[in-house]
Parts: sequence; structure tokens; C-alpha cells
Amino acid sequence: MAYRLQQCTEAGARLLKEFMAGAEARREARTLMRHVLKLSEHDFFKDPLARLNRSDFHRFASLIRRRAKGEPFAYLVGKREFFSVEFQVNPSVLIPRPETEELIEHILKEHTHAPARIVDIGTGSGCIAAILAMQWKAGEILAADISVDALETARRNILELGLEDRITLIHSDLFERIQGSFDIVVSNPPYIKKEEFATLDRDVRDFEPGTALVVDNPETFYRRFFAQALQHLNTGGRIYMESSPALLLAQRLLAEQAGFVDIRIEKDLSGKERFLIARKA
Repeated sequence: MAYRLQQCTEAGARLLKEFMAGAEARREARTLMRHVLKLSEHDFFKDPLARLNRSDFHRFASLIRRRAKGEPFAYLVGKREFFSVEFQVNPSVLIPRPETEELIEHILKEHTHAPARIVDIGTGSGCIAAILAMQWKAGEILAADISVDALETARRNILELGLEDRITLIHSDLFERIQGSFDIVVSNPPYIKKEEFATLDRDVRDFEPGTALVVDNPETFYRRFFAQALQHLNTGGRIYMESSPALLLAQRLLAEQAGFVDIRIEKDLSGKERFLIARKA
């Protein structure tokens, strides 16, 4: 049996159309085929009757089946673009999202010069730390995570981007193994309540790391988070945090009780309250 490029791609798109809009299904099927064959977009369209070998056909079919079951596209191809930079991703880390790009934009807007020291708590893929290191050519950045697997993914991204001399990775539960003080604390910590988890989209709920998503006891977790963050900030230092509209008001109160000042909540581009920014007096 001959496996033709266009024929196989169209068959994959038909299967995906049962779960997503037609244009999106065609785009994803094409991209998965290009991923399997390592083709540029130009080469993909150059010869639609090109034959696939049996191995490539079965690999493509497997990816289509996995996508149809809800597995995130970024995990299938092993990468995600963030701030116009490609990052490796896998099920040990959250897939970087546009809201986190907005978090970085708040930091860059409010700091015209590179801070001396930055710590990224819950670094995951390392995307926040990496982008800040690329934007600012000076300053020290620490990136911490409780997950050893996440830190390995971050390490590969940092090496790929040539930032190993700028970013230090640390295995730490919040600030437990962090030493010294910082000008900026940035974090995209777990902020989904346990009772909200079942309402998440299937591709998030069933495939992304639950420990990076769900906070079991928000009050206990964030009381500890803000107290430790305050201890590790220089006077005048700021914390930048991504969160959920369902938690931000409670987090604002906890930050105030911890001793933060100038606390404000910012909305994302969709109009949802998404970020908490505060200063150490």
C-alpha cells in the first residue's frame, strides 16, 4: 500500500475534525506531518504525491490518534513558541501561555534597567527566566522548581539558548533552598483550586502536570509563599505573580498581611484579573 503525503494528511485532518474546527484540524494535521518528515512549509506543498515510508506513516498516525484523545499539540511536537522563542516542553512542565508573556511585559515595562538579582519560583520549562535573561544582558537570575524533571527540561532549554552562564537552576520547594535577597521575585505558581480541577479543558486536566496546576490549600500555600518572598526581597523589590481571578482578592489580603505595600491587581488582555504586583517597603 502506498502512503501519499497529501492523502495521509487529509485523512488525519478528517479524524481531528471530530474534535475541533475544520481549519484548525487541517493546520494541525499539516504541522504534525511536517514534524514527522522534518519538512519546511514550502517543501510540504512542493510534492503532495510524495510517498511516506511505513515507519513515518505509523508515527504520523500515532500522533493523530494521540491528538484526537486530547493530548496537547505542544507535547506531541515537543515544543512551544513563547515570546517568539521556541522552548522544549513535555508532560513534566506546563505549556507556556500568552498570559505569562503578559506577566513578563509588566516586568519589562516597570524596569528600564536590568535588576541585579531575579528569582523565578516554579520555573517549569524555564521560559520566564530565559526571556528575562535574553532581554537583560546583565544581572543574575535564579530559577527554582520542586520538580527534578521540570528542572531537567529547563536545563535543556537554557543550554539550547546559550544562557547557562546567566541562569542558575535550583531544586527547591518555594524558597527553601534559596539564599540571598533579590530585586524581583517572579512566579507562575499553582493557582487552580481542587474543586475547579474537574472543570478544566481535557487537554489541560488529563495531560499537564497537576502539581504545577493545583493548589491544595490556597491560604496555607500563599501565606507561606508571600512570607518567604518578603524575606528574600531587597527593600523596594517587587513581586510579580500570575494567578486566577478566583484567588486574587484573597492573595492580595495575604500579601498585605505579610507586609507588602503598593499591591495591585492587573488584568490580562481578555479582561480577566490575572496578575498580582507588590513591593517590599
